[in-house]
Amino acid sequence: MELVQIDIKAEIKHLLALCGKANAFGNDTQREADESFWLSIRDLDRRAKDGQHPVNPGRFVRLQAKDSYAYYIVIKVTKKICKLQHIPYGSAYESNAVRDGEADIDVIEKALAFYDQIDSRFQEMGRKPLEDKTREYGMLNEDVEAEIMRIRRFHGLDRAGALLRMFAARA
Repeated sequence: MELVQIDIKAEIKHLLALCGKANAFGNDTQREADESFWLSIRDLDRRAKDGQHPVNPGRFVRLQAKDSYAYYIVIKVTKKICKLQHIPYGSAYESNAVRDGEADIDVIEKALAFYDQIDSRFQEMGRKPLEDKTREYGMLNEDVEAEIMRIRRFHGLDRAGALLRMFAARA
């Protein structure tokens, strides 16, 4: 797969505008804005994947923060560091793994590998990716939870329960 050139500044500007509308609770158009925001995030992340490198500009990264997640878009990658743009969705948490908009590339690679493996497993099973499945049904079924736990053990991540709650809350 060939890496698509992405105008990252324009994409981030667009996402931040959508994020502001999605965070406008009490507004009649908030639900539509929220859906548009997540579809735009998923589209950008899909276009940024090249199949050879796990971290590219445009990839969407979720990192554990407090009782939820901090959201970022990769804007620049070097051998050791990723430059990230914070996406202030919801509570707008920021991760302790990110300092001055930068994080160690190993942290970002591990987080992306975790979520990419979840999505690929569901696609292999002929199912929608996790975000689509939980949004569609509004809850998690036992198959989803079992697959998350298996991936969690493989990656050594402790936050699969928070991941399940986050996707269920988005439905």
